[in-house]
Amino acid sequence: MTVSTSALESLRVLLVEWTAKNVKATSLADIEVAAVAVQRTCGQVVAETALLRAGKEETYLGSSVKCTCGGKAWFVDYRGRRVATVVGVVRVERAYYRCKACATGQLPWDREQGLDEQLWSPKVKALVAEVCAHLAYGTAVKLLERISGVRLEESSAEGIVLAVGTRLRQDEDQKTSHYESVPERATPPAERSGRLYVGLDAAKAHIDGGWHDVKVATLYEAKPDSVGRDHPSEVQYCAAQEGSDGFGRRLYAQARERGLDHYSECVVIGDGAEFIWNQASQHFPGATQVVDFWHASEHIWSLSRTLYGEGSAQGKRWAQERVRSLKEDGPKPLIRAIKRRKPANMREREELRLQLGYFTKNRARMNYPAYRARGMMIGSGPVEAGCKTVVCHRLKQSGMRWSGPGSNAVLAVRTAVLSQQFARIEQFARAA
Repeated sequence: MTVSTSALESLRVLLVEWTAKNVKATSLADIEVAAVAVQRTCGQVVAETALLRAGKEETYLGSSVKCTCGGKAWFVDYRGRRVATVVGVVRVERAYYRCKACATGQLPWDREQGLDEQLWSPKVKALVAEVCAHLAYGTAVKLLERISGVRLEESSAEGIVLAVGTRLRQDEDQKTSHYESVPERATPPAERSGRLYVGLDAAKAHIDGGWHDVKVATLYEAKPDSVGRDHPSEVQYCAAQEGSDGFGRRLYAQARERGLDHYSECVVIGDGAEFIWNQASQHFPGATQVVDFWHASEHIWSLSRTLYGEGSAQGKRWAQERVRSLKEDGPKPLIRAIKRRKPANMREREELRLQLGYFTKNRARMNYPAYRARGMMIGSGPVEAGCKTVVCHRLKQSGMRWSGPGSNAVLAVRTAVLSQQFARIEQFARAA
């Protein structure tokens, strides 16, 4: 539905005359209050008038419609209902059909518009879901009322997010099953370009009575700067409280949908956790695996504190030199230095053993000189930030406790919002 420019100009003329007669406010604040009240009233009148007219013209589909039982549902009459829209609660009359065979009533217009038995329109649900993806439910409903006039209870907002988030998850699950059964396209090398980064990590949240891992991943293209160094672009988020294998399949499906087989290279970056490399090897077998440089550096600093003591100037110099060497020369000099070190006590012996195992196990993923020479990112900053942005800022606010379905619904909506997938949210705000 569009409104012509001339029609809007006619409305403007009427509003100018109406305002001159009825609005006496003089301060800016009073004028803004009056203007918002008029805006909402006009919007509500337009919506209700158009819907009531459409009820007679658009909702009648003939004397009968096909029933889900296989029979026919016959037209009975027009039934009224209220719908809470972005401009207020409005009334609508729509055709009601009833099947004699199964005694089921049908309202085809409601189904077509994505309405269910709840009051809220799909657009309101999408708005509520988006705001609740950022804010706690109590804060969100207060903000919605202040800035948009939409009023609803905290429990209603939670129910909307649960419904929308569940549909988003179901869509992800269907795509996961689809891509598992459809092989990757054999894209010729000449048609491949760009570098796709996949970052994996995990954060803790209180779910179902205890603290559990929430897997988080980021997918992003690399855009080289003026000197050829990659920088993240168009970051897409994936998060779920589920096992490593299930999350790996979910992430792989999202990478496929993003065009995994069209990139010339895939890079998987992580902090060294075993589940990351297991999933990388299974779902991204040709990818370059990179241990986040800053996590590797933390292992050096941890070893330094054990060998030289907390706050030691000598230990600081030793760590700085080893970090520099790791970046410029790779892990071999560091591994040799750890092997040569003679422990002074059992604590040092154990720390040396652990760090030697860490760097030896991951040395193939620490070829930082080669990565830097190719302009590749060597830090997992986007996924580290993603853990905070996706999980901590929404699921770990003071006193928050989540159910499994509630947390996964919020995560589904929040990752869609942060990934700028607003059309998906509007799509799944519609009732099935």
